[in-house]
Amino acid sequence: MIPRQSSIPMRRYINLTALILFVVVSAGCAKPVPKVAKPAEGRRTRLAAQLEQGVEKFRGATNTVKGLAWVDLDTADEDWKTEAAIVVRRPDLLRIDVMDSLADVWAKIGSDGKDVWLYVPGKKKLYKGRASSRNMMRLTSFDSEPGDLVSLITGMPPLPENMELVQLGGSGNRHFVDRVSGVHVWIEKGRKRRIARCARYSQDGATDYEIVFSDYRRTGGVDYPYAIDASFPRNGARLRLEYKDVVLGGDVPDDAFAPPVRRRGKTVRLKDRR
Repeated sequence: MIPRQSSIPMRRYINLTALILFVVVSAGCAKPVPKVAKPAEGRRTRLAAQLEQGVEKFRGATNTVKGLAWVDLDTADEDWKTEAAIVVRRPDLLRIDVMDSLADVWAKIGSDGKDVWLYVPGKKKLYKGRASSRNMMRLTSFDSEPGDLVSLITGMPPLPENMELVQLGGSGNRHFVDRVSGVHVWIEKGRKRRIARCARYSQDGATDYEIVFSDYRRTGGVDYPYAIDASFPRNGARLRLEYKDVVLGGDVPDDAFAPPVRRRGKTVRLKDRR
C-alpha cells in the first residue's frame, strides 16, 4: 500500500525523500575517478568496442527521459513503495514528483544543474541548496560517486563519456570493465548483447553498489529496461524502479527543473558543511 502524505510521519518521510534527494544532488556534481579494488585486466576486443557503441547510442537516445514508475526503497529501518513521475535532461537536469495512492503530489524534488531543491506542498516548505556532495552527505548516508544514480534511474551503467571497456577472460566471456571508472559490466546472452548488470568495487574488495537491468522493452528506437534493481551493501539499502510508462527524446524546457515559486510558508537554505 502506498502511504498517503497526510499520514506520513516526518521521520519516515525523510527516509524516503533522502534517497530521492541523493539522486537529484548527484546530477549536479562532477564525477571523480573512483578508486577500484584491482587494476582493470582485460583486452580491447571487437565486442568491447561494440558495447561502447551501444552505450553511446543509448545515451543519445535517452538525452531526455519522461517516465512514470513505482519506486520501492528498502533500508535497514524502512520499506517504502510509492509512485513517481520522473523527468531527466542530460547531463544534470532532473525532476521527480512523488505521489500518494490518490495521485496527489506530496513532494517535488529537482535539480536545475546549479541547485538541488525539495518542495513539500503539505508543509509549505521549500528546501534549497547548492548541488554539492556535501549537501548530499548531510541529507543521506548513501555512499556513491556523484552522478551514479542519475545514470541508474535512466537505465544505464554510470559510465563516463571517455570510457574504455576491456573484455575479461576468453572471447565468450560476457564480463567487461571500464578502465577509466572501474565500473564492471555484464551483458545478456544472445545477439542483442543488452546490459544485464553492473557493479563497482572499492580498494578493499567490498561492493560499493550493484545494479541489475531487466524487463527490456523496445522504446524510442532502443531497448529500455523497465525494471532496475540497485543494492548498496555498505548501507544495507536496496532500490527498485518499475517503470509503467517511458517516453524518450523530445524537448523539455528549463523551467521544468526550476524550483517552485513559494507563495506561502518558508524557504530553508541547505548549507554545505565544511
